[in-house]
Amino acid sequence: MTKIRFFRGPARRMLLMTLLLMALRPLLARLTAYVPGAEDQAMRYAILTLHSAALWGLPALLMRPWRSDALPHSEKTGGACAAALLLGITAQLAMSPVTLWWSELLGMELHPMPMPENEVQWMLAVLALCLTPAVCEEAFFRGSVLTGMTMSGQKWSALAMTTLLFALMHGSLAGLPGHLTVSLLSTLLMLRWGKLRVCVLMHLGYNAASLLTGALPLDLRVSAPLGIVLAASAMWTAGGVSWYSRRRLNLINILLCLIALLGAGAAYLPELLGL
Repeated sequence: MTKIRFFRGPARRMLLMTLLLMALRPLLARLTAYVPGAEDQAMRYAILTLHSAALWGLPALLMRPWRSDALPHSEKTGGACAAALLLGITAQLAMSPVTLWWSELLGMELHPMPMPENEVQWMLAVLALCLTPAVCEEAFFRGSVLTGMTMSGQKWSALAMTTLLFALMHGSLAGLPGHLTVSLLSTLLMLRWGKLRVCVLMHLGYNAASLLTGALPLDLRVSAPLGIVLAASAMWTAGGVSWYSRRRLNLINILLCLIALLGAGAAYLPELLGL
């Protein structure tokens, strides 16, 4: 008797998990909206922390982020971690004016980050807006999505899928330039070093700079030289990646990739239609 192995392969399991998360995400958002005291700032930070842990962290643990033979196994990454942290800070400073210009071009309003008002709220804000998203999102997108894709397909397809999926699943058209930038940089770092901690520190630097410099009057004149640094860093990192691979995504996985991207992009329809 021939068995149909539809769930065979890490890439397919990862893509199916991603589609499941897309279906559950509106339900999770609706449930958190009914949490008592959600109007309180401290409670909002606690809800955001739980939301990131449930939406990205728990699925990543269930999928048990694996190590792909297609990724390097670097042991000494102290310098890379420090550079990644600075790169994340630079990315936020460079992309903040670009994102503002992009949102004004589209005529869409950026949702302001809820700023803390006391010491307790600052601790909760760092946990909710910096640490938890950096760890949970990187565990899912780079630890699960990217590694699964590299095990079942080319690195180019893994790079494109992971970068686009991360940006689209954030569901903010106005914030798309920043999300694409941090996703591309983090994906390249994972392909170059093969260590999740490098990606987490880059993401953490980006989020921390966003929280701490939210009130700074940055403009495109500041963004331009920092953008050159970002581009040079991305090119240098990509140059250290071995792109050769004999693996190819099969037809079913390609279709699942397209469905996942279309499903993530569908979240922008209400914003585009003004609903």
